[in-house]
Amino acid sequence: GLLPISPKAIERAIEVNGVAVELNQSAFTWGRRFVEQQEKVLALLPKTTSTQLTSLDDIVADREARLVCYQSEDYAALYVRRIRTVEKRLNHLPDNAELLCDIARQLYRLMALKDEYEVARILTTGDQPDGMPKLNRAGVSFYFAPPLLSQWWSRHGRPKKFRMGAWARLPLKVLAGLKFVRGTAMDMFAYTDERRAERTDLADYLADIDLIAEMSTIESIDSAQQLANAPSKLKGYGHVRTRSRTKWLEQRNRCRAELQLVQTLNVTDVSHKGINEH
Repeated sequence: GLLPISPKAIERAIEVNGVAVELNQSAFTWGRRFVEQQEKVLALLPKTTSTQLTSLDDIVADREARLVCYQSEDYAALYVRRIRTVEKRLNHLPDNAELLCDIARQLYRLMALKDEYEVARILTTGDQPDGMPKLNRAGVSFYFAPPLLSQWWSRHGRPKKFRMGAWARLPLKVLAGLKFVRGTAMDMFAYTDERRAERTDLADYLADIDLIAEMSTIESIDSAQQLANAPSKLKGYGHVRTRSRTKWLEQRNRCRAELQLVQTLNVTDVSHKGINEH
């Protein structure tokens, strides 16, 4: 009743506009119902449950399966070996579960980047992550920023995106099938600045894992956890990720310094000679 025009006129305008007509009309209808019958509408919504994995074994098993789809069984096995190795090296810490889970999550994020091959795989298969709607269907257009073309036609330093229709599925399927060249000399995307930076990110984090395993003590576990979780600052893609990388490196450098400074004092190395000499 607050709208200056009738609901039928709005529904007709949505129909004339011709963009996601059924979805927009449904959203309009449910919005009106929500204003008048909020409790009833909320009662119809599905109950959300947490899907966050909390145990190390569950996280590793889940990420291993994902990495097989991402690259190969050998690549997934490399991830598992790295996690199990650091697990053994941190056995001296009594409460290391949260630290190990952070390492498992962040290492996976850096090993399973959404590069060109992975985006193509997601868009051309039914393997939609994290509740993403199925995009492999008619009527869906794609917007891409190809590494070379987007830089030539960039605006204000930001890559320009190009719209592609359903025909793009065929080259996307071909690209998805070429994931076996990822990281090899035949990988044409590996030579871009963005991919080089991402490989450096992974190498840096592997060095951080080694530092955590070597230096972590009960006294320094807080700094170790912050260092282990620091890659969570890395967000987005392209120029967005480049900006967020600065935040990650700031936290990383600070945590590395703290971890190396916070050491348990070994009293056997302290000489008491001369304490009362002055």
